[in-house]
Amino acid sequence: MAGRRRVTKSIKSGLIFPVARIRAMLRAKNFAHRISDTGAVFLTAVLQYLTTEVLELSLNIARQNQGSRIYPEHIEKALKNDKELMPLFRKAVFPGSTFVSPKN
Repeated sequence: MAGRRRVTKSIKSGLIFPVARIRAMLRAKNFAHRISDTGAVFLTAVLQYLTTEVLELSLNIARQNQGSRIYPEHIEKALKNDKELMPLFRKAVFPGSTFVSPKN
């Protein structure tokens, strides 16, 4: 048994984000009496998808500005320009950002 690798829920579900850690956080915050494994996997998948989308959009903005690093203003511009992500991050504040959002 010493040579076998542990198969985690993240590996089983094909995710990079840690399913067990997300499930532990859900339990610690007492959102519900019982939290299923599939619920934790689903939430982890959603968080991973949103993170991937935001980073991809931010990288595109950084490359348009001839940059190789993503700064907070790149993330903010990417979120403000995307019509699907804008409602989710409408009131987000990014430290160090120089982008001024319209007052809506």
